Order: sequence, then C-alpha cells, then structure tokens
Amino acid sequence: MARFESIKQLLALSCEDIFYADDIVHVHLPMVQTVYDFASICSEQNLISQTFSFVFKGQSRDRVFSLWDELPSSITNGNITTFGVSLNLKSLRMNGIHVYYDENE
Repeated sequence: MARFESIKQLLALSCEDIFYADDIVHVHLPMVQTVYDFASICSEQNLISQTFSFVFKGQSRDRVFSLWDELPSSITNGNITTFGVSLNLKSLRMNGIHVYYDENE
C-alpha cells in the first residue's frame, strides 16, 4: 500500500498536464530538491523509470537519477524548472500495483 501512496503523491506533485500513451504515464515535476529526491526514491523502488528527462538549451535530455549534490549546477541552479518521469502501468500491474489511467479523473 505504501508504494501505491507514493505513486499518488508523485502524481499530486505534477506541475503540468499528465500525458498517457500505450500504458505509460508521463508526469512533469518541479525541479526542486525535495521533489527530485522523492522521485529518486520512487525510481529506486521501481515505481517510475530509472531516468528523468528535462529540456536544457532547447534540447531534450535524459539522465539517470543520482544524488542531488551530484547533479551539475546547470541542472540545480534554477535554469531547469521541470523534469519528466514515466510510470509504466503494465510493469506496475505485473508487480502487484494495480494502477489504471482514467481520462475522466
């Protein structure tokens, strides 16, 4: 149940629209340390992808989660305001977490 609550909390932190396609939910989160650290923990628990995406100088980039202090200052200094993560609903269901996307909610 704690893993399901973590997913709910992660979705509640979303700062933009949530996108869904092919059993993958894409969520944009604010690039602040508390949110990043929480997403990193979710990644370690295999609730979300092991990587996050962000736009830097007009280019989309992907990076593996690491400690906040290990990120380059160009990511943590406020130039990047959001980052994206993905939840694979099919994979979560295979691991006993039954999450379904409902466009009406």
